[in-house]
Parts: sequence; C-alpha cells; structure tokens
Amino acid sequence: MRKGDYAGAEKQYQKASSADPKNASYALAYGKAAWKAKDLDTASTGLRKASQLGATEANKYLGYVLSELGDDSGASAAWTSYLKTTKDPEVEAKLKAIGG
Repeated sequence: MRKGDYAGAEKQYQKASSADPKNASYALAYGKAAWKAKDLDTASTGLRKASQLGATEANKYLGYVLSELGDDSGASAAWTSYLKTTKDPEVEAKLKAIGG
C-alpha cells in the first residue's frame, strides 16, 4: 500500500475488522482510514463501533467526522466523551469553537 492511499487502507482495515469484529484496534484503524479517504458515513460507523469496543480514542476522530458532516451536537458529545479520558488541547479548542 502506498503512503497516502487512504482508500486502500480503508479496504485493508475493513477486511481485518470483518475478520475480527471484536478487535477495537482494527475498528479504530478502519474508521480513521475511512475518514482520511473522505468516506464519512463509513468512518462514523467504524468509529462508533471502535468506541463501543473500548477504543476511547475513537471519540476524538468521531468528533472530527461528525463536525465535517455538520453534526455539531454529535461532535460535541463525542469530544466531551473523549476528553473525560485524556487531556487534548486541540480537541478542547475544537469543542470550544462549536460551543461545547
């Protein structure tokens, strides 16, 4: 896979996630790759699954995806959940910018 080939990465991580559906790391990587490939609906689904499987970092990226989709309320909820587990000035600034 070439550097920057997010669509290719998305396909590879989709296969891995399907083969091991309880693997939070695969679900997170799948969601992040889909986001980078601008496949926002798939990214949202993958990142929600990763979050449900315990990958708290997924909420950071889910917030980005939902923000890009125009869902500030959803982005705020995702980022608020993420910030309960870690300090992240970038996410704090994004949350503040949308009024969260």
